Amino acid sequence: MDYRNSDDLRVLVHEANDTQIGLMLGVSSRTIREWRHKFGIKPSSVPDWGSTKYSLNRSFFRFIDTPEKAYILGFIATDGYVHRNGKSLSIALMESDIDHLYAIRDALGGTNEIHIKTCSSGYQGGHRLAVLNLCSVELVRDLATLGIVPNKTFNLCFPSLPTHLESHFVCGLFDGDGHISKRQFYLVGTLELLIGVRTAVQHHTGQLLSNRVVNDTTSRLIGYRRDHPVLAWMYDNATIALKRKHEKWRMFWFRPSVPSL
Repeated sequence: MDYRNSDDLRVLVHEANDTQIGLMLGVSSRTIREWRHKFGIKPSSVPDWGSTKYSLNRSFFRFIDTPEKAYILGFIATDGYVHRNGKSLSIALMESDIDHLYAIRDALGGTNEIHIKTCSSGYQGGHRLAVLNLCSVELVRDLATLGIVPNKTFNLCFPSLPTHLESHFVCGLFDGDGHISKRQFYLVGTLELLIGVRTAVQHHTGQLLSNRVVNDTTSRLIGYRRDHPVLAWMYDNATIALKRKHEKWRMFWFRPSVPSL
């Protein structure tokens, strides 16, 4: 088939969208769009599920039923960016954490390239970032069902999960927006999210973490030396974890019987 032939293009538009037609014929979706306009052909009604150049388990978040799914859900809730187009999301980490991004990509069944770029703004200005872009309407839609939507910073809540997977979800949150030092650890998030985390932590460990309001939209959940079971609950059975935070837990908190530092 030839996209420059109006009859061929009319046939293809019934079977695929611009992105898919372009991949079939070895041209860009923009080229297909321009030739449609030339021939007066309306856009395809076939949903744009994103590029088929790379593989991806697009139903990954349909059911949260494994530790990996719960962890990655938590990590995306903190360090992911859902685009307003409703078709894609991105995860960006410091270049030194690129192995963690590969682990997440592989768990998602993805083969996408991970790109390196230099951040030119914000507190990360000048730092090199590793960026994973995922294109899938289905993936984004399922995340929205779980409460992860564009502008999630202001409205993120604790989702309904099987209780045995809550530690993995919290571990993902903590690896994204948490901090570990010698004497304390804390997680930053919305008040609604941290209420859910605090409730789950107390249910599973008996520890009641301190909650401090930072501003109208953000709170901080804080643990001290006496709360070491919380970190053990998160990391003991973790199947995925950010290496540098896991190492801090091992270094400062894994032997809680050692006198307070």
